[in-house]
Amino acid sequence: MYEAGRIDPNDPEFKKQVQARLAERQRDEAIVENAAWFGTTGLPVDVERELPRYLRREFGQLLSEPNAIKASDLVYVGVFEEGPETVRYWRINYGSPEPKFAYIVLGPNDRQFTGWGNRVPPK
Repeated sequence: MYEAGRIDPNDPEFKKQVQARLAERQRDEAIVENAAWFGTTGLPVDVERELPRYLRREFGQLLSEPNAIKASDLVYVGVFEEGPETVRYWRINYGSPEPKFAYIVLGPNDRQFTGWGNRVPPK
């Protein structure tokens, strides 16, 4: 069982809860969301659709949960050349009023990564 903040990964109840959460995550990932910016970024649609899923994983959320971040909570800002990288930014209209941004970076040698929070679009 659970002991002073410790989790026993062999506990059947813990395993059951993990499996239930994984099943919920799979259902969540199968949902096709709509957002005005889909198809406007120049990225493949599967890359675009992965961004809100990525953010929910980062925030520990599922789309089925109330107040979970949705694709429609993202506003596409644009694409910027930043040195050898091409960066697409989205403003995250979710949570605090402080501006937050998600981004997808395309770099040299077909390198691509997604992130949020520590980059802002150039002015």
